[in-house]
Amino acid sequence: MTKFTANAYNPRNREFIPMDDLLESQEFDRLTNATKIPLYQQKIENDRVYYEQSKWNSIICKDQEINSVGPNYDLIQHQEAFISVINTLNKAGIKMKGRINDFGKIAWLDMVFENLKIEDPTNEKGIELGYSVRSGYA
Repeated sequence: MTKFTANAYNPRNREFIPMDDLLESQEFDRLTNATKIPLYQQKIENDRVYYEQSKWNSIICKDQEINSVGPNYDLIQHQEAFISVINTLNKAGIKMKGRINDFGKIAWLDMVFENLKIEDPTNEKGIELGYSVRSGYA
């Protein structure tokens, strides 16, 4: 199995599976989504309380506010970010295996390239190459 540097937030302890299988898996379908909703500012005028929509929006993930963003912020879901990278690598002719770790507001897609390796005279298997993509709402 290919080794990646791990840290406490992203242990990356799953096996790599063929990319086609990963994309069709329930795990990929269930990647955490976020929503962008408008924020409202409380106003008081002549003892009347009302709320006016501000230019700011809130990013909500798993029923928690993750971030406040401006009006031009484009919310990109984990799935969209990962598919964009996978499609680009596929167009370049790269075959991959992958694994996903979803922590809600942050998700990782780790890939190992099956048809790209560095020849290493000290190791007959060679050195595997890969790529890691982080998608986050925060």
